Amino acid sequence: MPSCDICGTSGRLVRALVEGTEMSVCEGCSKYGKVLQTSVTFVKKTEEVKKVIKKPEVVTIIMDGYGRKVKKAREKLGLTQEELGKKVNERESVLQGIENEKTKPDLETARKLEKALGITLVEQFEDEGTVVRGKQTKEFTLGDMIKLRKR
Repeated sequence: MPSCDICGTSGRLVRALVEGTEMSVCEGCSKYGKVLQTSVTFVKKTEEVKKVIKKPEVVTIIMDGYGRKVKKAREKLGLTQEELGKKVNERESVLQGIENEKTKPDLETARKLEKALGITLVEQFEDEGTVVRGKQTKEFTLGDMIKLRKR
């Protein structure tokens, strides 16, 4: 049941302009402002929570310990950094930075190293989607009116 915006009393309400704000007040509180309407019909406020579906997102990352993996695989194949650099079309200094883990390879370089060395450096994770749906019903309150005015 609706209640007075000033004192909270339940019962018959009227619309009144109180200090420049239109409010639903009881007959007792209507003396604090100018009565605009004698009877008030309340409609419940319904917020529609839209169906939100997040599509699964694929996240690609370079694995931890990528430098050790690259160095170990390169040495296993008997390649120098210079030879590997020519094979993957990268400078020797870039490969040094990657092996020391001072430089993280971009996705393209990591893929080239994977192919040349026969190792896995890139991991893919799939973020699961979520579904939210439903309705929320509540009465329009003074607090809602304040939120509307702030916007």
